[in-house]
Amino acid sequence: MADAQQTDRIYIRDASELINRRMDTIRKWEGKGVLPKKLRPKRENNGRMQRYWTMAQIEGIKKWLKDTDRRPGKGLPSYNPTPDQVDKQLEALRGERIKKTSS
Repeated sequence: MADAQQTDRIYIRDASELINRRMDTIRKWEGKGVLPKKLRPKRENNGRMQRYWTMAQIEGIKKWLKDTDRRPGKGLPSYNPTPDQVDKQLEALRGERIKKTSS
């Protein structure tokens, strides 16, 4: 029976391939509480506390991604800078870099 439970577990590497997202992204969603509670991974207490999902959860995550329009590379949905804000940020990035010297 334990073997059947083990095969039903989808660990982060496989989950990332199934939902087409990086493992770091999935970890970030979990850490920041972005994933809905029912889609959050369970933890395996084997000394390493590995996270795992069921196939039903993976399918739920796929639906959640589609419903919330979370596409790879889309960025933050709430961040819509004005052209002036973009220009200011670019200026700051292009600014002269000061090299610190030790005395």
